[in-house]
Amino acid sequence: MKIGQKEKLLILREQGIGEEILFSSVYQDIIEKFQNVIIEADKRLVSVFNRSFQNDIFVEDGYYSKNSKISEFDNVVYAGSIIKFFRKRKSDFTNSNYLIARNDIIDKYKKSDKNLLLIKVDKDRLFSGSAFVFFTNFGSQKALEIFDCGKASFVWHSKFLRRQIRVRGFTSVECDQASDEYYNSRSLRSRLGAWASLQSKPLDSRETLLNQVEKFSESLGQEPTRPKFWGGFRIVPAEIEFWAEGESRLHDRFLWTKSSVDGPWNIQRLYP
Repeated sequence: MKIGQKEKLLILREQGIGEEILFSSVYQDIIEKFQNVIIEADKRLVSVFNRSFQNDIFVEDGYYSKNSKISEFDNVVYAGSIIKFFRKRKSDFTNSNYLIARNDIIDKYKKSDKNLLLIKVDKDRLFSGSAFVFFTNFGSQKALEIFDCGKASFVWHSKFLRRQIRVRGFTSVECDQASDEYYNSRSLRSRLGAWASLQSKPLDSRETLLNQVEKFSESLGQEPTRPKFWGGFRIVPAEIEFWAEGESRLHDRFLWTKSSVDGPWNIQRLYP
């Protein structure tokens, strides 16, 4: 990829919000290299990126790409494609904090009683009639295993907050309407990727995958519908463990369990 430093460059968001945060690790390099760049981002990240990189070059997804304004640019690149030119090996990544939180939020967190954070929850209302939902290819390895056993678990960990949540529960397939709504909220490239990717199956090269994406781009156009082999799973929690880091590894652990979907939550403190 050859892009002149003075050419007008538009970078499009790709994948979900987590991937956008990962790709943003190269944005400072891009800003320094290119003099005229605009980056589209999920609306939830625009203010974060503009604050962190001290540059008002970030706009909401679709501001340029979904109308005729895209013709104003000399080059248009997806965020996931440009990262390889700046991070070619693991050592190219640093542990520096490149995203800046709001000072008022930091102050509020510092003033809070972190040791009570885990128990200031209304246990009778937590997840009442609700579930954790994720989306995937129904032919993927995890989907096949879930169809086989009807159960799933996941872990959410925050190094910054020094908190972790582990969830185990029973699964069901999400309804078509919810799956359609989530699918349509994704970037165009991600929606085409859902068609192109034979998730968890062997792939001979990245070029093959990209060629498949282009093929579906030509056949499905700008508004692809959700493929029937792709959708959501609901995880109705039966067990949730909250973990909070403590000094000298004397952590706080609370285990929430219930014997039935509609039953009450039982809470136990666990040894660390």
